[in-house]
Amino acid sequence: MRAVKKLLGLVGTRMLLIDEIHDMLIGGAVKQREFRVGIKDLGNELKIPIVAAGIKEAWTVFTTDPQLSNRFQPDHLPLWNCDEEVGKLLASFERRLPLRKPALLKQPELLQKIVWMSEGILGDMHDVLKLASIAVIRSGEERITLAALEKLKWVKPSMRQTPPKLA
Repeated sequence: MRAVKKLLGLVGTRMLLIDEIHDMLIGGAVKQREFRVGIKDLGNELKIPIVAAGIKEAWTVFTTDPQLSNRFQPDHLPLWNCDEEVGKLLASFERRLPLRKPALLKQPELLQKIVWMSEGILGDMHDVLKLASIAVIRSGEERITLAALEKLKWVKPSMRQTPPKLA
């Protein structure tokens, strides 16, 4: 931990973002306690804000320690909706896609389909676009279309919790 503190100080870290904080729950009680103490030490010694991100179950990381629960204010990222903001987001994704033809993801029918498939979850939007890009590159089409999205073998996030129906 000393090496981490020293390195973060040397590079002038102004904020620490810990993603996938819920993975801390995988460790046993001793490891979890060590992790919580480490977070407190980093915050105290470096005097920097610490942001932790993860699924809602991650909040239990903090509720088991009164000091941490006082230091971290829970918040959540809202789901994306079919609006101008998601259009801008999809346009920024599109600029980074390795496709030869523009997909025009801001078109209402594509935008709505992507939001519906992802249920407005940013990571799932990314995954839909990645799978769609792979599919249209393999097909030679080089453009994400409504038909290409409909051909994907995609399971919406809310349906992943449901066991498959056996025939």
